[in-house]
Amino acid sequence: MKLGARPEEYLQSFFGAMDDAINGGDESDRVLTAWDLTAPAGPYTFDLPADVAHGVRNVDGRPVIAPIDAHTVLIDLPDDIESLRRTDPGGARDWRLAVRHTLGGLLADGARVAGFHDRRSYVLHRTAA
Repeated sequence: MKLGARPEEYLQSFFGAMDDAINGGDESDRVLTAWDLTAPAGPYTFDLPADVAHGVRNVDGRPVIAPIDAHTVLIDLPDDIESLRRTDPGGARDWRLAVRHTLGGLLADGARVAGFHDRRSYVLHRTAA
């Protein structure tokens, strides 16, 4: 997000199943980003509020989905999805589905990505109900 592009929409299986050496037939989820070249640059680092919730947490390399009841939500990402696809395709699929469910659901409900935390977690702000 250093250049200012913002994830706007989660696209499920955008290219369909990708049966190649890297993806092994897994689906091809993507995140559509927008880059407003006229917008002022936002902060790249910021303090997280005390009540931040982890929508997806990386626990020993596995995704754990948790209830989301905070305004600010973290969505962890795997340490190395490319290696995981080769060594544990089921684990890679678990990550994709956890991120699809949580990040995709939050974006569809109007949440906005504010940035990244520690270069490994999306930071989202949910809109008021």
